[in-house]
Amino acid sequence: MAEKRMISKVISISEKVNELPDIFDMLLFTWMIPHTDDFGRLAGSPGKVKGLVVPMLDKTKQEISESLRRLNDHGL
Repeated sequence: MAEKRMISKVISISEKVNELPDIFDMLLFTWMIPHTDDFGRLAGSPGKVKGLVVPMLDKTKQEISESLRRLNDHGL
């Protein structure tokens, strides 16, 4: 897994990202990027995403699961 990833500033004008219904969805998507492997993959279980990406946020595995579903539904 790469240690550093650059996130382009164009993410702020991405229509897919800006169409997400919840600000947490946007945050989760952008925070997941540095954790992906060289092919953009990341374990998708809500527990693993919570433990790796947002361990300090007060979010349940159910909330993470719902957010991941919305990301998937929007093609992210």
